[in-house]
Amino acid sequence: MYSLTDEFEYIIFKVLVFLGIKRNDNDDLDIMLGTCATETLMSRELRQLNYSMYSNEGAFGPWQQELKTSHDDIWQNYLPAHPKLTKKIKKLKIGCLSDKDNLTANFWYAAAMARMQYYRQKEALPKAGDYCSQAKYYKKYFNTYLGSGTEEKYIECYKQYILKYKDMIK
Repeated sequence: MYSLTDEFEYIIFKVLVFLGIKRNDNDDLDIMLGTCATETLMSRELRQLNYSMYSNEGAFGPWQQELKTSHDDIWQNYLPAHPKLTKKIKKLKIGCLSDKDNLTANFWYAAAMARMQYYRQKEALPKAGDYCSQAKYYKKYFNTYLGSGTEEKYIECYKQYILKYKDMIK
């Protein structure tokens, strides 16, 4: 049975391996799936609906990253100190697309950039399956106090999209 969760698990896994930052415990894969489920219901909304598709305002892609805050901040303040990661992430970009379009339509690039939002944090990732701790971490480091996402929504979406998927493939 086809599942968007299965598709995104594949993309995230491949991107993490390509970047050379895949963890054996799957903590990274799990929180990335939970974040995608929370932000866009596994990519059902690729841009914030209250913004025009012609605007650079709002958030884009399966992980709903904002250009001016998360995306650009990673490029300006994190990646310059990590040239190996920078080189690999540049390889994931489709050159003829803008940053907005890469975040929106290039899921491999979007996954890499979303992972960087978590990867640059000093605090360790919560354990795979600990969706309550993941929800707190998501709110603190990905959605932040300024965002409309909530810990409750993360938990609800994790149960709906991730736990159901894991039960389905058992």
